[in-house]
Amino acid sequence: MEKKGDLLVKKIIRLLLVLSVIFLFAGCAKEEEVQVLPEGLLEPNTTAFSESDEAYKVVAENEFLTLSYWESAAQFMVSNKKDGSVFKTVTSEPAVNAEKSLFEIYYVDEKNNFARMYSHSDSVARGQYQTELIENGVKVGFTLGEVTQDVFCPPAISKDRFEAILEKIESSFDQIRFKQSYFLPDLEKVSEEKKVSLLKQYPTLEADPLYVLTQENLPSSMQKEISRILEATGYTEEDYEIDMQNAQELKGGKNVVFHVNMYMTLEEDQLQVSIPLDEMIEVNGGKVLSISLLKNFGSPEYGEVGQFILPDGSGSTMKFYNGKENSGAFRVPIYGSDKAIPVEEQIFTPEQAYLPIFTTQYTDRAMIGIVSDGEAFAEIHAWPGSDIAHATAYPVFNVRQMAKAFLQGTQNGTEAFNLLQKKLYDGALTVKYYFFDRNECEVADIASYYASELFGQEKQELEVNKPYIYVEFIGAAYNKEGEFSLGGGQLETFTTVAQARSIVEDLVKEGIGPLAVKLIGFGQKGLDGVPTKAFKLNKDLGTQKELEAFVEWTKANNVALYIDVDPQYAYNPSLLDGFSKSKHTSYLITNEYGESYPYWPNTLQMNKLEKPSYILNPPTVAKSICENNEAIKQYDTVGLSLSGIGNNLNSDFQKKVPIDRENTKKIVEEAIKGIYGNQSMTTNGANAFILPYVDHVMRVPVLKEPFDSVDQAIPFLQMVLNGRVGYSDIPVNLSSNSEDFVRESIDAGAGFTYVLTGEPNKSMRKTTHPEYYSTQYETWKSDILEKNQLLQEQGYKQATFQGLRGGDSNGK
Repeated sequence: MEKKGDLLVKKIIRLLLVLSVIFLFAGCAKEEEVQVLPEGLLEPNTTAFSESDEAYKVVAENEFLTLSYWESAAQFMVSNKKDGSVFKTVTSEPAVNAEKSLFEIYYVDEKNNFARMYSHSDSVARGQYQTELIENGVKVGFTLGEVTQDVFCPPAISKDRFEAILEKIESSFDQIRFKQSYFLPDLEKVSEEKKVSLLKQYPTLEADPLYVLTQENLPSSMQKEISRILEATGYTEEDYEIDMQNAQELKGGKNVVFHVNMYMTLEEDQLQVSIPLDEMIEVNGGKVLSISLLKNFGSPEYGEVGQFILPDGSGSTMKFYNGKENSGAFRVPIYGSDKAIPVEEQIFTPEQAYLPIFTTQYTDRAMIGIVSDGEAFAEIHAWPGSDIAHATAYPVFNVRQMAKAFLQGTQNGTEAFNLLQKKLYDGALTVKYYFFDRNECEVADIASYYASELFGQEKQELEVNKPYIYVEFIGAAYNKEGEFSLGGGQLETFTTVAQARSIVEDLVKEGIGPLAVKLIGFGQKGLDGVPTKAFKLNKDLGTQKELEAFVEWTKANNVALYIDVDPQYAYNPSLLDGFSKSKHTSYLITNEYGESYPYWPNTLQMNKLEKPSYILNPPTVAKSICENNEAIKQYDTVGLSLSGIGNNLNSDFQKKVPIDRENTKKIVEEAIKGIYGNQSMTTNGANAFILPYVDHVMRVPVLKEPFDSVDQAIPFLQMVLNGRVGYSDIPVNLSSNSEDFVRESIDAGAGFTYVLTGEPNKSMRKTTHPEYYSTQYETWKSDILEKNQLLQEQGYKQATFQGLRGGDSNGK
């Protein structure tokens, strides 16, 4: 009879045997387990890829256009039924992967390495895409990156094995690249600190010589390249296991993968291309920074004649293959820069595109791209092409903003790291394309079409039938004298209401007209106002009755009168202004309060010795627009001037409820739209989203020195505005006032602006706005009369190309 202790031992042995069998089968099951992709990703060979023969098939058609799709290569073609002209997403001889791709992704991985992926090489060529027919078009899903392949990138290889591998590499270029990726450390020659670090990473190095990676945080793209070179030599999983005995697996070795859905549909006479950001998938730590869309759609074949019409400033043209391929890239942000992303050093004046458009124009056809959603964080890029790569113009969407920050006290003093925008825009990136036939592809035709798209039925042509003389009166400004450049001195008056009226009466008596007058800095804090407190006339500049009488006079004499406020910035706030930094200020991407500083003119560095202005958050901007409008409405026919709302557009990167630029645009537009129809509005700058609602825009360049890679500046913006919105260049007394300046303004149908002060013996050199140092009315009266005479002689004039510097309107 067995003892109880023996029975217990036998039971334990049986249990261990059962468990060992279970673990054995579990291990086998793990080895046999098929890798499951994250939801939404596509496996290789989902679609059979082939570039051997073009095989376009019609996937959508209407009375205007035909959309065809070549599925095995994921390429599109649009046919214009007016004349049979064709526009393809790829040229007949694409030079590189970028030219074969419908889009390109620029991203950063977990190790702060930057890289690119292309829809062609990283998705289509792998068969990792899928097509679905939808109403009026096609949806194509693209999975970019290596979703299943393991990467062989050993951090260390024994000296003998490394040299044997090197001999097996057939390509001399690959040999060099592989050899440069590793180095053979000599522990006798390195510092003690480096020696300790190496032995900690590679313990066997003390006994055996090892080749180790030259770069600790190796980008995934380089890991893949090393893996490719090794696999070509016959390197196997067994080899990898041997080499991995010398070191640990590289961190972040998993492949970065993205999934993007693209929709292409026919919407009446337009092709609409859209990428919804809320459908985009990011896997294994990759973060998309930008998406370049349809880079080669409509691009010219080698030798074709034509030009791109580009939106920098007033506009410019770049001829195809103009020989300027080495003159620097053309890239301009739509709606300018974002002050919530600070720039510590401003070497160049930021370029700006007021219109979210780009055009490819041939001698017998043309295509315009209109960025209709996501344009507030988009840029327009262009390149004239060369003998080895095609000319191209396209939008780049900076979907995730980034800034550098620094850690203090590190070994080298400072260490940089990247700060990324946390939340992406929840809408889509959308571009609409319209196609012109041979009978309507002149620059004037293209400008007319875009004007009809922008203004619709809201504004008919010839609402503004003559160029204006614009007069801006400066009321008050803070004097900096004796303040050691710290600002905040005494508020000094430069033009009273009575002086402004006297000058305007004199101008009307002299026959000046049509005339628009803007009162700037007439609020309680002059030019450095705080918009969180609604406008109230500064009592040192006049009484309520004086202003009301001036309003009645301008109304009787057909003079347009505006009061200016700046709803985006608080310049000298206090508690009495109802201003709260935490409540009203945007956050910078660096998670600091949104303070904006001027730049030193000599060093171009941000000058933090000056008092900052505060960047107001979008809800505060919208509220300030509405409240200031209500305050100004009491003056009957006085219009609202919104200062630089046509130039600037800022994000708010606060953590709880961040607001990106696209949503800022929508918030501001909604506020302005609520005023439209009840009160006349004007602004500086001409950002497209505000143009349907304003009557005049000022300080808009008629012509500027173009990028080196373009051929000439053209007044395309003015051709769009002409007859619908009044416009002028920078003020005459802030310009060169040269013959070219005057002639180009007149040729573009522009008016002339003057900044004036009524006090004859006061200069603004020592104020917070020294740029207005020459503004006395008596100094500029004769020039105003002369410019008005030129405009009267010219009469109403459509914007033209007469007198422009070089070239013609068709790129010939």
